[in-house]
Amino acid sequence: MASDTVHLRLIGRPELFLADRPLRLPTRKTLALLAILALSTQRLDRASLAALLWADRDAAAARRNLRHELHRLRHAGLDGAIDDDGDTLSLGAVEVDVHVFRKACATGDAAVAAACGPGPLLDGFTIVDGTAFDEWVAGERSRHRDQWADAAERHASALRRAGHLREALVLLDALCGPNGVDPLRESAVREAMRCQAALGEVEAALRRHERH
Repeated sequence: MASDTVHLRLIGRPELFLADRPLRLPTRKTLALLAILALSTQRLDRASLAALLWADRDAAAARRNLRHELHRLRHAGLDGAIDDDGDTLSLGAVEVDVHVFRKACATGDAAVAAACGPGPLLDGFTIVDGTAFDEWVAGERSRHRDQWADAAERHASALRRAGHLREALVLLDALCGPNGVDPLRESAVREAMRCQAALGEVEAALRRHERH
């Protein structure tokens, strides 16, 4: 990261960095606001953002709270982190790990996408009275997990074909092992068994088949 770059990490435990150093935001709602804008594919109006973050408040109170959070961002030296035209908001000059992941998926770079990791997205992150936010996060986590699983399997298959069997197997265990992202993913289990057979680990391959 460049010394003046704002970087937002959302894969795993969320963190914000400013000038290469972790930045602690004043409230969790402030970080949640950045996360929503970072994961959105379009500009969002203030009413939608406020409702997502303060679903338990009336519209006027929710919009007032949103203005407070925007002020806190500016006060923290992050006025460039949000592009605000008065009616709608989008993320400003912030580097986001999820953007790297999504670009890799879109361009077919399975190696980069797989290296970004399965998450969970915003791991362990919640906000007070955040039922609507939690539901939104659950959908984003599921989307990321599924996209990562597809990329990881494609990359593991390429590694196997290139003869990097052990590296492929490590990735496949993260995908479909007992503690993996998707232990019941049949195509990934078959790919892992191919790697084990090629490594001469026939008994391990049979045990994997029995577990599945």
